[in-house]
This record gives sequence, C-alpha cells and structure tokens, in this order.
Amino acid sequence: MPDGVISTRALIESMLRSDATIDAGELYEVAGLLGMGDQQVRLAIKRLVAEGRFTHSGRGRGAVLTATDATRAGIEPDREHVRLMYAQDRGEAPWDGVWHLAGFGVPESAREARTGLRDAILALGGAPVQGGLYASPHAWEEALRGTAAGLGASAYLTTLSTSDLDVGGARGVAAAARLWPLDELADGHRR
Repeated sequence: MPDGVISTRALIESMLRSDATIDAGELYEVAGLLGMGDQQVRLAIKRLVAEGRFTHSGRGRGAVLTATDATRAGIEPDREHVRLMYAQDRGEAPWDGVWHLAGFGVPESAREARTGLRDAILALGGAPVQGGLYASPHAWEEALRGTAAGLGASAYLTTLSTSDLDVGGARGVAAAARLWPLDELADGHRR
C-alpha cells in the first residue's frame, strides 16, 4: 500500500459511529474523496459481511452497516486511544507524571498466554523497557489484569507505578523519546 493511503477495510472500520453503525452514504462519500471507487467499497463491504464482522441492511448509499459484537470488541480499545489522543490535544487530559509499568515472566509451557499478554501490552501502547518490562504513561492496570485473567496468566503479571522512571539516564520526555519513536508517531498523527 502506498505511503499515506489507507486500505478500504481501514476506512470502513474508521467510519464506525458510537452506535456501532456506518451510514453507507457517508462511507461512499469519504471513499470517493480518497480516490476509492464504489465497486472497491462494495467488495470490501461484501468481504466484511462474509467474515461476520458486519451485518448489512438496505441497499446502495441508503444502506446501514452494523458492527458485530466481535468487531466492536476488537475496535473499542483503538477507539478509546483515539478519544484519549484528541483529549490530550485539546489539553483536557494532561499527563500526570506517573509511569505505569508491567512486567511478566511466563514459563515456556504457557507460551500462548505469554504471547497474548505481550500483544495486549503492545496494543495498549506499552513500550519495551527491557526483557519482559514495559512502560506506559497511562493507567492500564485494570485492562492488563483482565487480559491476564482471561489468559490464565494472572500469577505471572506484575504491575507498578512510579514518578521516578530512569531509562538509561533519561527521565520524563527524554525517557519517552527513548521508549517510543515520538517523531514517527507525531507524523502519523498529523497524517
């Protein structure tokens, strides 16, 4: 996919409203502005319905797509991150200076749980500090504990918070710059 171009699937998922529906007229209009043809959008909708990710009622631009429960569950964390991002941009959610850390040591016999826990940490925006230790500027303990419980890995998860994180001699914004590619993230945000 060329740089700066989103997939039709990503466009469709991004058009999901808070009531879990997508107005097909709005979808086709935005797709057109992005240079996507109606046939391209129709085929993507057909695939998503066949995969069980959406249901479809109505025809053409008057149709309404509704996200299934599985789709909503997969998208909701991303939607929460987007809401937080915009709140931060408006100055409504300033960072409180507290780092939230999570560590885990899951044995090889529970490899699937280890992978699931690592994936959840990364999906919540965690950055690896060093082997098995991850940091976030946002509270994530409840979400991580829920994920660990669902994976049967609660006994392997450790969480803590601190205002005194030193990453190789860097603190505060400098520590964040060592953990996350801030310029790349800012460019993506602007795009």
